[in-house]
Amino acid sequence: MNIEPSLKHVNYILLAISAILFISIAYQSFGYDDEYYNVRLITDHTIFSLIKEVETSDVHPPLSYIINFMVFRLFNNWSFVRVFSAILFLGALAYMLSKQKGNATKLIIILFLGFNPTILLWATSIRWYAYAIPLLILLSTPPRNESKYYWFFFFIGFLILSYIGYIGIVLIVPYFVVYYLNDKNTFIHKLKRITIPAVIYLLLYGYQLYIFKTVHQYNNVADNQQTFDLKTSILSYISSVFSNQAVFPISMAGITSIIGTALLLLVMYKQVLINKVKSTTLLLFTLSSLLFVITGVAGKLRNLVLLEVSKVTFISNGISNSYKYILVLGFTLVFTANIYGIYNVYTHQRTTKNAWNLPLNESLTLMNKLAQADTKEVYFTHHPTYTNYLINKNLISFYSGLYFDSAKIKTSIQALNKDTLTPKMNFNFIVTYKGRSIDINHYSHLLQTMQKVQCDSIKKFELGYDSDYTLKQRSYPDYPKYTFVLYKYYGVKSDFSQLHEWEMSKD
Repeated sequence: MNIEPSLKHVNYILLAISAILFISIAYQSFGYDDEYYNVRLITDHTIFSLIKEVETSDVHPPLSYIINFMVFRLFNNWSFVRVFSAILFLGALAYMLSKQKGNATKLIIILFLGFNPTILLWATSIRWYAYAIPLLILLSTPPRNESKYYWFFFFIGFLILSYIGYIGIVLIVPYFVVYYLNDKNTFIHKLKRITIPAVIYLLLYGYQLYIFKTVHQYNNVADNQQTFDLKTSILSYISSVFSNQAVFPISMAGITSIIGTALLLLVMYKQVLINKVKSTTLLLFTLSSLLFVITGVAGKLRNLVLLEVSKVTFISNGISNSYKYILVLGFTLVFTANIYGIYNVYTHQRTTKNAWNLPLNESLTLMNKLAQADTKEVYFTHHPTYTNYLINKNLISFYSGLYFDSAKIKTSIQALNKDTLTPKMNFNFIVTYKGRSIDINHYSHLLQTMQKVQCDSIKKFELGYDSDYTLKQRSYPDYPKYTFVLYKYYGVKSDFSQLHEWEMSKD
């Protein structure tokens, strides 16, 4: 029985569901820590001052910021910027599918790219990887090797990718090897075809390489760590590539994914090493993985989303009747874990991206419900998502962290101390997981100063129970049981000078 026609219709339905999923997640996203750095840069600068700021103070090349700047200026809505990123991914996915011949192969690509929770998490954001992912999908689907544009496609593609993220100058090596092996021309003919586009790449990227070596590489070490030690890189690699970033790797879903991925890899490596089956897609994944770990970029989980493309490429090309049952078991285990991950991303819980795991709507409803009439409600937070909401609502708020400052929020403890006209005042301290965005000493000081405030009464409210918290505490001892805790101080009476710790300033 020929199931190809049936699979064709299934693929159309699944692709439509994937599109709805990505666009809805993108539109409804309330943002996370690093996105607010992007937001601040773009709202505070012109296009020229933005480029200057990125090239002198950041650790990433400027193209993603330029794209976000233009899209935001066009729509004046950050949700639309995220939707734009999601549409780019879906367009790249559709292009990859159009280049595949068998519907079974297309089905695997849709299931493991279009329903990939790690990609869903990052391709719907306003950071550089949202643009790197679709571009890498295109680069993984090159024109025919006899085409005169073959090597131009490669070098121009990686020129753009390298201006989006420095990960491009890591991935260009394994992709070059695979492109070279797939080019069936003689060595001399290959060399002639490579020379001109390679020179164009070097000429157009030379200045950015200079910035990388003289500025951004130094900032990586001094201010914003992007590379890590070997142990951290290996652990992150297993957590992301074998598991997925929307489930905790030690959880049932994480272990299910790890076993499934291991089975798929074992079959593929067995075919290559023992059965001598040639596989440039497996070579691409292997070389990319090794370089990510060796260079230390694997230590930052979000970088590893780019390996999902090469992983799915070799999986989709690994269909074999010899190991059919093992492959089906592997596919089933990985996809089952992916479904759990998609649910976690959609519901904002239990992902490895802690800044994503916020019960935002529930907590905002709670705070609105608790606000008292004829009372000045003052909010303190160290989480940029809440700060962004409070600013937009013109509520009195104080923020202590990396992404906003008192000049932006336009409030001060000094002004609060001087205001004696209001007969009653409540303080709302929003405490979320510390994460990496705030120093542990600073975080401790915040909690200490909060405890010194005198008031009539205090109530504690908790939301966002994380059922994986005991497992997470093995790796992160300070990981909380609840992702949102509100300490509400009713009838505040004391002097507030000690609360300057909650008033982050550029100084």
